Amino acid sequence: SNAGAIVPDGLYIVRIVARDAARNYSRSQERTIAVYGALSKVVASPIRFYPHDRDRFAPSTKLSFTLLRPATVTWQLTRSDGTPVRTQYANAALAAGAYSLTWDGTGADGKLLPVGRYLSAVRATNGQLSVLQRTSVDVNAFSVVVSDTTPARGQTLTVTATSAEPLSGNVYLHVTQPGLARWSVRLVGIGTLTYRATVTLPASSAGLTSFRVSALDGDGRFQATTLVLPLQ
Repeated sequence: SNAGAIVPDGLYIVRIVARDAARNYSRSQERTIAVYGALSKVVASPIRFYPHDRDRFAPSTKLSFTLLRPATVTWQLTRSDGTPVRTQYANAALAAGAYSLTWDGTGADGKLLPVGRYLSAVRATNGQLSVLQRTSVDVNAFSVVVSDTTPARGQTLTVTATSAEPLSGNVYLHVTQPGLARWSVRLVGIGTLTYRATVTLPASSAGLTSFRVSALDGDGRFQATTLVLPLQ
């Protein structure tokens, strides 16, 4: 509001008028905005875990959200494309409060899902207004990020890998390009469980290139994650 206070839930009309340097005013444009503040703090902690090696490190994550007032809630775990893999609540009438789930990477059938990125998606409604919030979680040994997702031959890239588990020894990046033998470099630690390398892609054919990060975990078990990107 004008006083800086949070407005009540409801539908509001935002009216916008532009003025140029000569003080001429445009026609007003209106948009309807829904304000519904029942849902907050949709989070995952940690944001990455790796249950597939079935060891003592990073076996699960805690997913949670908070309702500030009673609402009807649907809470699903989905793939990154929105396909549901597990439903915790389906149109459930819930009281205000905090809700959580310890997720071990299994789907609705209790079986371990493939590695990848998943979403915790919470939808809340009072019957007239609704809100949807999501947070992502990586189910993998590493989260691998390349500075350009459409790299070109001859381009210099920064590759950053964050491990779900404590590691022992060195962390390596293995790069595969069409027509070339696989080549490798060592990543350097830049923070807690985070490693980075800057590489230049040599000349090769176009196609697909893979960035594979590998290391031994704190108990000496091998683990790796591969990211495949189109190569220009």
